Amino acid sequence: MSLANLKISQKLPLLITVLAALSAGVTGYFIVQEASADALTASEKNLVGLGEARTETLNNYMGSISEDLTVMAHSDYVRQALRDFKAGWADMTVNQTERLQSLYINPDNVPGRNPNPVGEKDKYDGPVEGTLYDQFHRTYHPWFHRVQQTREYYDIFLFDKSGNIVYTVFKELDFATNMNNGPWKDTDIANAFRAVRDHAEDGYQAFFDFRPYKPSYDVPASFIAQPILGPDGSFEGAIAFQMPISRINKIMNGGGSEQSGADHASKIGAYIIGADGLMRNDSVFAPEGTSTILKAKVTGPHIDAGLKGEEGYAVVPDYRGLQVASSYTPLDFLGTRWVILTEESLANIRAPINDMRNAALVTTLLILAVASVIGFFFSRRLAAPISAMTAAMGDLARGNFDVEIPGRERGDEIGTMAASVQVFKENGLEAKRLRDAQEENERQAAIEKKKMMAELADRFDAEVGGSIQNLAVAAERLQGAARTMENTAREAQEASSSVASASEETSANAATVASATEEMTASAQEISHQITDVAAKANQASTNASRTSKEVDQLNSLVTNIGEVVVAIKDIAEQTNLLALNATIEAARAGEAGKGFAVVADEVKKLANETAKKTEEIENRITEIQGATGSAVRAMQEIITNIEDIDASSAGTAGAVEEQNAVIAEITRNISEVSEASQQVSNVIGNVQVAASETGNAAQMLNASADDIAQLADGLEKAVSGFLARIRDDHEDSRNLRRAAE
Repeated sequence: MSLANLKISQKLPLLITVLAALSAGVTGYFIVQEASADALTASEKNLVGLGEARTETLNNYMGSISEDLTVMAHSDYVRQALRDFKAGWADMTVNQTERLQSLYINPDNVPGRNPNPVGEKDKYDGPVEGTLYDQFHRTYHPWFHRVQQTREYYDIFLFDKSGNIVYTVFKELDFATNMNNGPWKDTDIANAFRAVRDHAEDGYQAFFDFRPYKPSYDVPASFIAQPILGPDGSFEGAIAFQMPISRINKIMNGGGSEQSGADHASKIGAYIIGADGLMRNDSVFAPEGTSTILKAKVTGPHIDAGLKGEEGYAVVPDYRGLQVASSYTPLDFLGTRWVILTEESLANIRAPINDMRNAALVTTLLILAVASVIGFFFSRRLAAPISAMTAAMGDLARGNFDVEIPGRERGDEIGTMAASVQVFKENGLEAKRLRDAQEENERQAAIEKKKMMAELADRFDAEVGGSIQNLAVAAERLQGAARTMENTAREAQEASSSVASASEETSANAATVASATEEMTASAQEISHQITDVAAKANQASTNASRTSKEVDQLNSLVTNIGEVVVAIKDIAEQTNLLALNATIEAARAGEAGKGFAVVADEVKKLANETAKKTEEIENRITEIQGATGSAVRAMQEIITNIEDIDASSAGTAGAVEEQNAVIAEITRNISEVSEASQQVSNVIGNVQVAASETGNAAQMLNASADDIAQLADGLEKAVSGFLARIRDDHEDSRNLRRAAE
């Protein structure tokens, strides 16, 4: 669901919550970042200060060791003890190493000798009755032991000038051995002796860094030695300390509080790093019972810088691989350089920041909860009037303008919005009033339009209906005239056939007369009768031709009347087309209200165009009929003329027959003339037959045209009746609508 689809009552709490979360989150982020930077800065200052303090403390302690060594090297008590131990050594004359180790170390646990286990041999003062050495040991050992324990040295050594270790506190494997040719001549304790022997000067000290020391069972050991000089400055021997690991651990680990396990995570580590990168003290993070001296190695640019004598601060991985903030400081002691590291894990530095972050997160959640509650109630108070206004606007959108607009009395933006909605309401009321008025106007316009259409239909019916009826009547009359003309043409053709037969008989008789003049008298009477019949038939043909001519004239007159009717129909069609055009223009002016009227006007226009086409076709047919009737009239006139000629010829023949007794000499000539006249009659009768046939064909065409005109008149009447019925139905609907409105 998109944000745009959420309601304001949902958006506002969400927005307030998001803003509160963003504000708290950004604030918390910058606070945490600032606190983290401050924590790193504070850690740097703390580590640098702690490193300097540890370096100074260790340096002071190493200086105190050096001072202790100097004091003891100059002590008359120590000098006397060295002389007495040397005397006791000499008193044994031979096998001093075996004898002293057998008694004081007692590796075989022989009764009557040092009964203490390894690591506690220092607790044995010596036998009560024994050699001179034993007596001196019982005299001096308690004092040296007390110094060793008090100062926490690992061990204290006294050497004669020959390199024999004539005394140690802890009696380890190096006790009573020689540093020049004994088993430990290659160890740092031997190196320390030889160094002070070779530099037998007052105050000279030799220091050797930590290395695994086998006589101490490979425990890391560091030695510092100083020559013991006689009153005359001669070298009498040397004194040496095995450096105190526990005391150094206490200094580096902040007092040596014993902690392990989870407590280590909150500690600051301080280490002494030698030139080989190995630790010279135990790490506070080492598990209990384990040691990191000469085992844990630390390397890196900060170690290299420290060995070069530089001080600094860096974030580096420690010997455990953890990221730590590390301060490094160089420490020089008797020619040996160490690097003092003070380190704290970034996790430990950032632990308060994490706590602060967690607290900020909790605070942010609380702020979000409070902001959500405030946003919920605020949105409810803000969304309620908006929801009410939304409902009112919905009613307005649905056309309910009687709804009351809430919040108009408010002085805030909601009140302004309510005032604007009130304006919408008033505009809606005005629009509704205008829409109702427009609908009433459109309804009245529709009623007027239908009324006008009804009047147009009545006028069209009055003007066109009569013409269509006249057209139908004229078509019927035309059909009757065509049938009459066809019958007349058929009768004329039959009469001409009879005349042709008579003419042929006359020709035959004339031939007979020509061939047998002697039979002229006998057959004259018969010829007279035949000529009389010919005259009668010619007279009848003349009468029929005259009547046919009159029918053709009447047909021509009817066709002319039909042409006039067709012209009237064409004029009406043109007027109808003009009325339809005007109606279309008026419908276009009326806009949406005139669309229905425009459709009706278009139908009227199409009907008028169709009527014009049909009337034009009728005009063409009438023109053809008029041409055919004209030809028929001319043919009838020729037939009448020929029949009159036949009648005249028949009269002449009758006179000749009457005079045949008087002018028998002229029989041959008259018979020739009769033969020629008969041939002419035959020719004329042929022409009459052709004219009658053409008249019949014209009559048939006229009859077909009359049928077409009748069908067109019937179709036109039906189309006009349907059109007027639709208009009257629309008018009736308009009247019903008006009555319903009233």
